[in-house]
Amino acid sequence: MKKLISILLFSVSLNAFAYDVTSNTTQTGKNNTVTLTQSEQQQQLQLTGNNLTVDDTLTGIKGSNSNKAKICATLPGVDTPVCHEQISKITKYLQDNADKLDDIEIHIVSTDTADKQKRYIDEHKPHEKLTFLPDSSREFGKQTGTLIEELDLLARAIIVTDKAGVVQHIQCVPELTNLPDFEKAVDLAKAIEN
Repeated sequence: MKKLISILLFSVSLNAFAYDVTSNTTQTGKNNTVTLTQSEQQQQLQLTGNNLTVDDTLTGIKGSNSNKAKICATLPGVDTPVCHEQISKITKYLQDNADKLDDIEIHIVSTDTADKQKRYIDEHKPHEKLTFLPDSSREFGKQTGTLIEELDLLARAIIVTDKAGVVQHIQCVPELTNLPDFEKAVDLAKAIEN
Protein backbone atom coordinates (compact mmCIF):
# COMPACT_ATOMS: atom_id res chain seq x y z
CA MET A 1 0.00 0.00 0.00
CA LYS A 2 2.84 2.40 0.92
CA LYS A 3 4.45 1.82 -2.48
CA LEU A 4 1.15 2.40 -4.35
CA ILE A 5 0.49 5.67 -2.52
CA SER A 6 4.06 6.82 -3.20
CA ILE A 7 3.64 6.05 -6.90
CA LEU A 8 0.39 8.02 -6.97
CA LEU A 9 1.99 10.94 -5.18
CA PHE A 10 4.84 11.07 -7.67
CA SER A 11 2.68 10.46 -10.75
CA VAL A 12 0.44 13.52 -10.48
CA SER A 13 0.77 15.14 -13.89
CA LEU A 14 2.65 18.41 -14.14
CA ASN A 15 0.72 21.36 -15.52
CA ALA A 16 2.36 24.75 -15.17
CA PHE A 17 0.92 26.36 -12.05
CA ALA A 18 -2.13 24.11 -12.10
CA TYR A 19 -2.43 23.42 -8.39
CA ASP A 20 -4.74 25.50 -6.24
CA VAL A 21 -3.58 27.63 -3.33
CA THR A 22 -5.87 27.02 -0.38
CA SER A 23 -6.54 28.75 2.90
CA ASN A 24 -7.86 25.47 4.34
CA THR A 25 -5.90 23.86 7.13
CA THR A 26 -5.90 20.73 9.26
CA GLN A 27 -4.31 20.01 12.63
CA THR A 28 -0.90 18.38 12.54
CA GLY A 29 0.19 15.37 14.55
CA LYS A 30 -1.05 12.00 15.69
CA ASN A 31 -4.73 11.15 15.11
CA ASN A 32 -5.02 13.70 12.28
CA THR A 33 -5.11 13.05 8.54
CA VAL A 34 -4.42 14.58 5.16
CA THR A 35 -5.75 13.30 1.85
CA LEU A 36 -4.27 12.53 -1.52
CA THR A 37 -6.71 12.70 -4.41
CA GLN A 38 -5.75 11.07 -7.71
CA SER A 39 -8.12 10.18 -10.55
CA GLU A 40 -11.16 10.99 -8.41
CA GLN A 41 -10.01 8.54 -5.71
CA GLN A 42 -9.23 9.99 -2.30
CA GLN A 43 -6.84 8.29 0.10
CA GLN A 44 -6.77 9.24 3.81
CA LEU A 45 -3.23 9.38 5.19
CA GLN A 46 -2.34 9.45 8.90
CA LEU A 47 -0.08 12.14 10.33
CA THR A 48 2.21 11.22 13.19
CA GLY A 49 4.27 13.14 15.71
CA ASN A 50 3.43 16.10 17.92
CA ASN A 51 0.26 18.15 17.60
CA LEU A 52 2.03 21.46 16.89
CA THR A 53 0.04 24.51 17.95
CA VAL A 54 0.47 28.27 18.00
CA ASP A 55 2.72 29.33 20.90
CA ASP A 56 4.72 26.07 20.83
CA THR A 57 8.47 26.55 20.46
CA LEU A 58 9.97 25.10 17.30
CA THR A 59 13.57 24.01 17.75
CA GLY A 60 16.11 22.35 15.53
CA ILE A 61 15.97 24.54 12.43
CA LYS A 62 19.53 24.02 11.24
CA GLY A 63 21.35 27.04 9.85
CA SER A 64 18.82 29.37 11.41
CA ASN A 65 19.54 32.94 12.51
CA SER A 66 17.61 33.47 15.73
CA ASN A 67 17.33 37.21 15.03
CA LYS A 68 14.75 36.75 12.28
CA ALA A 69 11.21 35.51 11.90
CA LYS A 70 11.08 32.21 10.04
CA ILE A 71 8.84 30.61 7.47
CA CYS A 72 9.24 26.84 7.17
CA ALA A 73 7.56 25.21 4.20
CA THR A 74 7.39 21.43 4.58
CA LEU A 75 6.77 19.32 1.51
CA PRO A 76 6.85 15.65 0.51
CA GLY A 77 9.77 15.78 -1.94
CA VAL A 78 11.44 18.27 -4.23
CA ASP A 79 10.92 16.10 -7.34
CA THR A 80 7.14 15.83 -7.15
CA PRO A 81 5.18 18.06 -9.56
CA VAL A 82 3.19 19.77 -6.80
CA CYS A 83 6.32 20.43 -4.72
CA HIS A 84 8.18 21.76 -7.75
CA GLU A 85 5.30 24.15 -8.42
CA GLN A 86 5.25 25.24 -4.78
CA ILE A 87 8.98 26.01 -4.86
CA SER A 88 8.57 27.77 -8.23
CA LYS A 89 5.77 29.98 -6.90
CA ILE A 90 7.80 30.86 -3.80
CA THR A 91 10.79 31.66 -6.04
CA LYS A 92 8.64 33.91 -8.25
CA TYR A 93 7.27 35.69 -5.18
CA LEU A 94 10.80 36.20 -3.85
CA GLN A 95 12.02 37.53 -7.19
CA ASP A 96 9.24 40.11 -7.12
CA ASN A 97 9.51 40.99 -3.41
CA ALA A 98 13.00 40.05 -2.13
CA ASP A 99 13.80 43.59 -0.98
CA LYS A 100 10.85 43.45 1.45
CA LEU A 101 11.93 40.16 3.06
CA ASP A 102 15.33 40.92 4.58
CA ASP A 103 14.13 40.20 8.13
CA ILE A 104 12.63 36.78 7.33
CA GLU A 105 14.33 33.41 6.89
CA ILE A 106 12.62 31.02 4.49
CA HIS A 107 13.27 27.29 4.77
CA ILE A 108 12.15 24.43 2.54
CA VAL A 109 12.09 21.17 4.53
CA SER A 110 11.62 17.74 2.98
CA THR A 111 12.68 14.18 3.72
CA ASP A 112 14.96 14.27 0.67
CA THR A 113 18.66 13.76 1.22
CA ALA A 114 20.98 16.76 1.10
CA ASP A 115 22.37 15.42 -2.20
CA LYS A 116 18.92 15.20 -3.76
CA GLN A 117 18.10 18.74 -2.62
CA LYS A 118 21.43 19.98 -4.01
CA ARG A 119 20.70 18.31 -7.36
CA TYR A 120 17.30 19.99 -7.41
CA ILE A 121 18.86 23.38 -6.59
CA ASP A 122 21.52 22.96 -9.29
CA GLU A 123 18.93 21.95 -11.88
CA HIS A 124 16.09 24.39 -11.11
CA LYS A 125 17.92 27.40 -9.58
CA PRO A 126 15.37 28.38 -6.89
CA HIS A 127 15.75 31.80 -5.27
CA GLU A 128 18.95 32.13 -3.23
CA LYS A 129 16.96 33.30 -0.18
CA LEU A 130 15.53 29.78 0.16
CA THR A 131 17.42 27.48 2.52
CA PHE A 132 16.78 23.81 1.80
CA LEU A 133 16.91 21.56 4.86
CA PRO A 134 16.88 17.76 4.65
CA ASP A 135 14.86 15.91 7.27
CA SER A 136 16.19 12.46 6.49
CA SER A 137 15.98 11.55 10.21
CA ARG A 138 12.28 12.58 10.21
CA GLU A 139 12.85 14.45 13.50
CA PHE A 140 11.48 17.76 12.17
CA GLY A 141 8.44 15.94 10.76
CA LYS A 142 7.81 14.30 14.14
CA GLN A 143 8.36 17.56 16.04
CA THR A 144 5.91 19.45 13.81
CA GLY A 145 3.44 16.59 13.32
CA THR A 146 3.81 16.81 9.54
CA LEU A 147 5.19 13.30 9.03
CA ILE A 148 2.83 11.10 6.98
CA GLU A 149 2.86 7.65 8.52
CA GLU A 150 2.08 5.61 5.39
CA LEU A 151 4.52 7.45 3.10
CA ASP A 152 7.31 8.40 5.51
CA LEU A 153 7.23 11.84 3.84
CA LEU A 154 6.25 15.29 5.13
CA ALA A 155 2.82 16.79 4.58
CA ARG A 156 2.57 20.14 2.80
CA ALA A 157 2.55 22.87 5.45
CA ILE A 158 3.69 26.40 6.24
CA ILE A 159 4.88 27.23 9.76
CA VAL A 160 5.70 30.80 10.81
CA THR A 161 7.75 31.49 13.93
CA ASP A 162 8.97 34.65 15.61
CA LYS A 163 12.65 35.40 16.29
CA ALA A 164 12.67 33.10 19.32
CA GLY A 165 11.17 30.17 17.40
CA VAL A 166 7.69 30.51 18.94
CA VAL A 167 5.05 29.33 16.45
CA GLN A 168 2.76 32.15 15.31
CA HIS A 169 0.94 30.41 12.43
CA ILE A 170 0.49 26.89 11.06
CA GLN A 171 -1.23 25.86 7.86
CA CYS A 172 -1.15 22.16 7.05
CA VAL A 173 -3.11 21.68 3.84
CA PRO A 174 -5.77 18.96 4.13
CA GLU A 175 -5.26 17.84 0.49
CA LEU A 176 -1.67 17.14 -0.62
CA THR A 177 -2.29 18.39 -4.16
CA ASN A 178 -3.16 21.88 -2.88
CA LEU A 179 -0.62 24.56 -2.02
CA PRO A 180 -0.48 26.50 1.26
CA ASP A 181 -0.93 30.28 1.26
CA PHE A 182 2.69 31.50 1.20
CA GLU A 183 1.71 35.17 0.80
CA LYS A 184 -0.36 35.02 4.00
CA ALA A 185 2.63 33.48 5.78
CA VAL A 186 4.85 36.33 4.57
CA ASP A 187 2.32 38.92 5.74
CA LEU A 188 2.22 37.29 9.19
CA ALA A 189 6.02 37.06 9.39
CA LYS A 190 6.36 40.73 8.39
CA ALA A 191 3.82 41.71 11.09
CA ILE A 192 5.99 39.91 13.66
CA GLU A 193 8.95 42.05 12.63
CA ASN A 194 7.08 45.36 12.89
